[in-house]
Amino acid sequence: MKGKISKHTNINDKSDIKPKVYNDDTLVIEEYFSVHTMKFHPATKKFVEQEAMRLKEFADVETSLRLSDFYDFRGYNTETFYSWCHKFPEMKAAHDYAKRRIGARRENGALFKKFDAGTVQRTLGFYDYVFQQEVEKANAARLAVAEKSESRVVVIERFPSPSGEYQDVEVVSSSKLTPEEVASNIRRNIATEREVKVNVKGKSYD
Repeated sequence: MKGKISKHTNINDKSDIKPKVYNDDTLVIEEYFSVHTMKFHPATKKFVEQEAMRLKEFADVETSLRLSDFYDFRGYNTETFYSWCHKFPEMKAAHDYAKRRIGARRENGALFKKFDAGTVQRTLGFYDYVFQQEVEKANAARLAVAEKSESRVVVIERFPSPSGEYQDVEVVSSSKLTPEEVASNIRRNIATEREVKVNVKGKSYD
């Protein structure tokens, strides 16, 4: 009879019972706060993967010019978005793709005078890794030149004035020589043994 337990059936025998399989994609891994509902919502791996696909689709839209517009539209904050980029390779891949597409779109807009070049340049390094590398190289080169041509305040102590009194004299030098070399040249050029101090950003060299 259907449904009747046979006397030969061992009800304690669980060999025919299949264990329940949990799909990791549907497990709640954390919660995120949505400004659209003003509530916390569960986040699963599958949900984050879907958000990564939405980000990729967002990046392909010609009017997408700011990455923050995506997660603002989706309702979660900056910290949540970058936390997912760090934890999930799918979101990181979508994030990198979105930065490249948005960066190229902004740069092309500036090249063809569709966007203001100055405004685009200020934040292009965030979207374009190559541009950021070039900016860092240019900044390093400018700093090196500035250090070599640094202005120095040269103080010649007790230099005689027209009135016959002795007073300190300050001379600004843009020489590329070291402070010690500047002081030595001054002593040699004015044929004096007087003390000569070269001050560079608060540091004194005799």
